[in-house]
Amino acid sequence: MVTARLIWLVLVFPAVAAGQARAVPQAWVQEALQRAHATNEQIADSYHRAQSLAEIAEAEVAAGAGAAARDSIRQARELSAGIKEEPLASWIVHDVAMAQVRAGEVAEAERTVTAINDDRLQDAVLGAIVDAKRSAGDLSAALETARRMSIPANQGRSLRELAILQANRGDIDGALATARSIVHGGFNALALGDVAVVVARVGDVSEARQLAARIRDAPYRARALAEIASVQADAGQLASALAIADEIEDKVQRAAALGSIAAARAKSGDSRGAAELFTQALAAIGAARNAERKAAIYADVARSQLVAADRAGARESLLKALESARLVRDENVRVGLLSNIAPLQARAGDFAAAFATAAQTSDPSLRPLLSRDLAVAQAESGDIAGALGAARALSDPQASAAACFGVVRVLIPGQNAVALREALEAAHAALQNIRSAEVRAGFLGSLAVAHASAGDDDGARSAFEEAMRVADAANPGLQKATAYARIADAVADRRLALPE
Repeated sequence: MVTARLIWLVLVFPAVAAGQARAVPQAWVQEALQRAHATNEQIADSYHRAQSLAEIAEAEVAAGAGAAARDSIRQARELSAGIKEEPLASWIVHDVAMAQVRAGEVAEAERTVTAINDDRLQDAVLGAIVDAKRSAGDLSAALETARRMSIPANQGRSLRELAILQANRGDIDGALATARSIVHGGFNALALGDVAVVVARVGDVSEARQLAARIRDAPYRARALAEIASVQADAGQLASALAIADEIEDKVQRAAALGSIAAARAKSGDSRGAAELFTQALAAIGAARNAERKAAIYADVARSQLVAADRAGARESLLKALESARLVRDENVRVGLLSNIAPLQARAGDFAAAFATAAQTSDPSLRPLLSRDLAVAQAESGDIAGALGAARALSDPQASAAACFGVVRVLIPGQNAVALREALEAAHAALQNIRSAEVRAGFLGSLAVAHASAGDDDGARSAFEEAMRVADAANPGLQKATAYARIADAVADRRLALPE
């Protein structure tokens, strides 16, 4: 539920923020919410009805209707109490608890989460609670909640983020205590390295190197030293950075450090010295065998080449990164690598390659977001026609629509009315190919907001009315209620929203 919402939800924020025109009428939000509730009451299945209420509550939160959201959550919670069959019981409690977090009912969510019998789902809610407490500035409470996570990797990831926050706030002792408390070996080592890098950044390089040296796992120790070398290079301390790089036994991690130092040399005017270091770095990566590490470090070096204004070199490095990424068997790791490579290809000016890389990601919720960001980058570079052409050419309808919205985002603050109209028409055409009624309805809601932000009241009304027709025609029950809720979510005036 949460992932699906994000596909269009992130599209509406930029349009509202970028344009200073009026938002859509709040009566539209209320109409969509009323129909969502009316449809929900007709759902006979308790699980689907509770699931629908949780989504309606999130839309009510977006609309600033806090009391209504809390009432929807209360109804969903009461329905969930009667669902005993697993995994449905845990899933619905997860949905209710997530809605509570977004409605600001964090304490209630902490009580609700205890009823989840699936560790993975329970950790997902606890992670959301940690984020909420961290955003509220209650770091000690966030740490306490993170330690309740059951799966070591999830707990380690969350505690690592909190250790970084502690270190950045100047609490190095607290950050080290948090890092050392992490049970998961990999995240323990990563967190200790992160703290060491912060120590280096504030100027105590000697202490940072000592902290890194105490990391037992050699690859993680090498990673920390490489990042400390990068900090020194960024500070202009090239001799110190090179000395640290020489200490790194792992050739691939040393290559990352050499790339950072090369970029610093280039910025200082030493183009020949920079070229020599880049050559050394790329040779070291090429000799490595692990495809995942090669892909990651090729991308790191490409990032340094971009800093050095070497776009051609960066493109070559990114091609090698892409070749290595394709050899990675773990799908989640491969998706992560591809989502890192595509934006760098855009920064290197190779937008065609960037869109092609984004299209290779197997995550259907990530592709639209990557495509939108790439379209924004290309449009902001001045190539509006190219960005719109690339958006139209995407075979994934949601990615195509999202990319068109990205172009709209760039155009709304400007004066190019012809191009804006073309981009809005392209977004409308793309979303017609989206099969899911609830997703298409949500996109149309976002289109209404985009028209309103552009000052086009007639276009906004037309898009909203079409969204409601799509919802009207959806399958009775959960799909129809969800479609109405997503329209409300998309068109809600987020200046009224509760803090999340």
